[in-house]
This record gives sequence, structure tokens and C-alpha cells, in this order.
Amino acid sequence: MTRTRMLLALFVVLAISAVACSRPPKDDPNSAFDGPPLTEPDAIRKFDFAGAESVAAAARFTNSTPDVAAIIFADVTGDGQEEAIVPFSTGGNQGYAMYQVYKINKTQPSLVLTRNADRKSASGIRMTVADGVLTETTGVFANEDPLCCPSQLKQTTFKWDGSKMDVASEKVIANPNAPKS
Repeated sequence: MTRTRMLLALFVVLAISAVACSRPPKDDPNSAFDGPPLTEPDAIRKFDFAGAESVAAAARFTNSTPDVAAIIFADVTGDGQEEAIVPFSTGGNQGYAMYQVYKINKTQPSLVLTRNADRKSASGIRMTVADGVLTETTGVFANEDPLCCPSQLKQTTFKWDGSKMDVASEKVIANPNAPKS
């Protein structure tokens, strides 16, 4: 093979390798999406959470259903792009069984946080976002509390550390809706 043909063959191999390496692998465990890359600023809103296998697996684990109508879209990482906070419902009225937070990682949604309700109590999880801060609220039951109404609430806030969501603070407060005895 002449030197020119060898250089041309090397160039073709390098070009093919560059194209193949530019996309995340289909079996990337952090990717929740098999479709084309999502690059628009509101890309996370276009993702089909109800049809994603990672979401379906989480739903099976908790015997719940993703409540796509209640997804919260907000920037909780401070990167200027919205994340999706996906709640999972069991059909009860005490909050959600769990929730997951998805972030656009390069061009694909990836899971950055999963939180499950405390199975020892009847309380579910409620989530809010204010000023870019994700807050989770769960019930804290005293021994004499009825199953409907915890006397206290635990509020947990999260912060983005550059690669994952970490607990920023936790506090327990009196439940303003608890029945008066």
C-alpha cells in the first residue's frame, strides 16, 4: 500500500471513530432516552417520561405510576436549563411514593436524584421549587398521631454540587394542618 493510500485509510478510520464517539452509547446507564439528541433550551419538556424505560422500571419498583401531569419543570442546578422533577403516584392522597429528578446531560436526559417515601409511615412526599431550590416535605408521625395527620413535617432542601443533588438542609417543623387535640 502506498503512503498516500495508508494516510487516506487512516483518515477514514479516524473520521468514522470521531462520529461513533460523538454520541452516548445506547446502553449508557445515565441516559434515559433512546431518541435523537435534545439540544433546545426547553428540551427536557419534550421528553416522553411516560414512555421511558428507566421511568417504567422505577414505577414497577414502587408499584406506582409516573404522574406526568404533575411534573415540575424548574432549574434546580443553576445551569440555566430546566430539570424535570417527576412524581410517582400510588393513587392515595398523602403525597407521592417517590420522585426522580432528570437533567439534560449533554444532549440526553439523565437521572440525578431519586427519593422514596418512608415506608414506615403513611406519609408520602411532596415537592416544591422556589427560587431554584428543590424542597421535599414528608410527614413525621408521633406515636399518638392518626395515620392521616402527622404532627410534624420534615423539610429537606437540595443543592447541586456540580455532579449530583446533595442534601443542603433538613429541619422538622410543626404541621400547621395537624388536628388540634
